[in-house]
Amino acid sequence: MIDSNHCPQCSDGSISLEEPYCNQCEFYADPDIVVWG
Repeated sequence: MIDSNHCPQCSDGSISLEEPYCNQCEFYADPDIVVWG
């Protein structure tokens, strides 16, 4: 579960439901797996 727009991998970048790739480390928050809270 992700409850903020901070990347859970690098903490420096941001992710969102609309933009699931981190803008710093390119972590992908797969919408089929990730639950946004």
